[in-house]
Amino acid sequence: MQQPPATTFDLRFGRALAQLREMRGMSQRAFATRLEQLGLDLDASAISRIEQGKRAVKLSEADIIADALDVDLSFMTQGEKTPPQELRSARRFAEQARRELAEPIQRFMISYGHVAELLRENPDLLPLVMDKTGSTISSADEYFPWVKGRISELREETLGGEHFDDIGSIYLDDEREVADLIDLLGHYARSLVILPKELEHYQGKRDDGERQEEG
Repeated sequence: MQQPPATTFDLRFGRALAQLREMRGMSQRAFATRLEQLGLDLDASAISRIEQGKRAVKLSEADIIADALDVDLSFMTQGEKTPPQELRSARRFAEQARRELAEPIQRFMISYGHVAELLRENPDLLPLVMDKTGSTISSADEYFPWVKGRISELREETLGGEHFDDIGSIYLDDEREVADLIDLLGHYARSLVILPKELEHYQGKRDDGERQEEG
């Protein structure tokens, strides 16, 4: 059966779907899998058409899609905004993304830190860290550079791949802006780490404050 033509509602919904999906780091294929788990059978091609405004969206579909993105349906169907409204909306998106990013960053740092700790305490495990060429590392200090090398290989695979959407990469055309964003990301990651000396410092300040109140 032929799909009805897309409406203004569908165009707004499609743009919101693409933006929210990319914010969550999900490829169209991964999002299709998420929808299937919620009982909606849409493949990556159908999601692509919805995002481009080329496929009309049923209300029942829109409700499940919004649920998969963890937002209210009304959030995805708001009308055209003035520049100030668009700025406020974009800042809300950014703040929501920042909050959602905290837990994955912490998991990443704790997990890789645990691997490095295991390697430092058990040097006999070093040969188990092996890349696809069969080369290994000779000390725990080489582990993080080794991981960076693997990430660089993934970038090469992305650039050489045929299906960018399936990899979940993002595309920005301003190299300076990309560098600033990466620096911002690193600054945020550092803000999530509390060192023992910092904890002791703030604990001391709090104890001093309590003593002053008692006095």
